[in-house]
Amino acid sequence: MPGRSKGAKQRAHLVFGSAWVMLGFLAQAVTGVGFWVLAARLYDQVDVGVASGLFTSLQFVNYASALGLQELLSRYRPETRGDPLLGWSTLATVASSIVGTVAYLAIVTAQSGSNSALSALTTAGPTAVAGFAAVAAANSIAALADARLMWARRWSWVFWRLTLAGAVRLPLVLVPSMVLGDDASLHHVGVWLFFVMAAPIAFSGLITLGLLGRAGNPRPSLAVPDGGWSQPLHYAGVNYLSHLAILAPQFILPVIVFINVRPVTYANFFLAWSIAAVAFILPVTIGRVLLVEGSRERAEAGTTRKATLLAVGAMIVATIGAGLLALLLPSIYGASYTEAGRILPWLVAGGIPWSVTSIALARARVLADSISIVVMTAFAAVSVLGLAMALVPSRELDGAVAAWCLGNAVASAVAVVLVSVRTRTAEVSADAPVEVDVGVGVGQ
Repeated sequence: MPGRSKGAKQRAHLVFGSAWVMLGFLAQAVTGVGFWVLAARLYDQVDVGVASGLFTSLQFVNYASALGLQELLSRYRPETRGDPLLGWSTLATVASSIVGTVAYLAIVTAQSGSNSALSALTTAGPTAVAGFAAVAAANSIAALADARLMWARRWSWVFWRLTLAGAVRLPLVLVPSMVLGDDASLHHVGVWLFFVMAAPIAFSGLITLGLLGRAGNPRPSLAVPDGGWSQPLHYAGVNYLSHLAILAPQFILPVIVFINVRPVTYANFFLAWSIAAVAFILPVTIGRVLLVEGSRERAEAGTTRKATLLAVGAMIVATIGAGLLALLLPSIYGASYTEAGRILPWLVAGGIPWSVTSIALARARVLADSISIVVMTAFAAVSVLGLAMALVPSRELDGAVAAWCLGNAVASAVAVVLVSVRTRTAEVSADAPVEVDVGVGVGQ
């Protein structure tokens, strides 16, 4: 009975925490869409394209320079006399963000020539480039602080950080026009627009880091962890590689589009992608909460089917809704954003097969099936990104849509076959209990 009571409490924490975090990221996504709606109505399409291109670049730098540190802090509890893992992780993420910014600017500029968004950033001066790196570092620190808040079960703090910071940036959309006015010599509107979009969320993380003591977390330190560095470094490295593979399509596809199209074209893609990303939260949440909540000791076939039906059903409804929204998009954003309305339903529809892969991955994580995880993530990354690199340079937005939809269809087919094969293989030992280490991550 005590064990059962403890398990019930763990399940309650899982559902409660997942709900808070999901609502926080949903609020962040919705306020983000609201920001871009206002920007599209207030500013020239080129400026919106520059700002959205820089925001995509920021997201990619954060993705590529994460180093598995958020997963590390989610896995290892703070020590009682200090928190060396948090201290060293903070230093490491600042360094990796700076290196990542420099490397990204150098590589993308070399690959795409005079990219207008990156040119706008560099011509705005060294302060603008340093500001980009600072926002990237603050974003990464925010993720580390959230991981420690979740250890302290301060789920609501994560929600309110994301919600309030997201809401603050809505009135800030007016700042570029107020500061720059009509002076053409100060025409860095897109760069300013990027900073007022990205900075509030990023620097709310610095505030959260300073408030961790009030949440019961020890102060960051630069001591050696009690257990040494071997296990933490190994864990961070393994999860960093997994992080890169799992999220590659969502983060690299926009970059491929960004470096191959004009800012005006990219503005249409980014606005549609931002709306579609709100729908993508649904399968991730269902896979995380329902599947694990339904079976902590073994991922039963019935639970997997139920989770898959819910995820696919949610994405079908979202696709229908996107089709209706697409009709209104030009009137919401402006007549110059008709292309965003045209591709939006297809981007959301690509989430239908992706939701199948998402649930299959959740099942594989519950079963600690590393082979399935590696195969599924590899196929998802290679199929989507391979098609994108082949199609986007010549077909632009149509190529991106085709890569997203067809690549996810291939990945989901592989996931279904793999789950079927692995399930049949496991049936011979169906009665053997499977130990599961379940945690709740942020921003997956």
